[in-house]
Amino acid sequence: DEIKEDPIGELVYLKLKMYSVLPVGHDFKTPETDTDFEKELEEKEYRKSQDKKKWEKKHGI
Repeated sequence: DEIKEDPIGELVYLKLKMYSVLPVGHDFKTPETDTDFEKELEEKEYRKSQDKKKWEKKHGI
């Protein structure tokens, strides 16, 4: 019922009533929603800015 007739690619059972069903062709690196994608972009930009600040501090700029 969870995947609406799509073929099951991977099924993981952790405990009774605790499981994960992934459809065929699911890519773990692809964000689930647009908000996840935007959040990931913001995190990347923040890390880039922090790296730039560290570099400038190290080189006295």
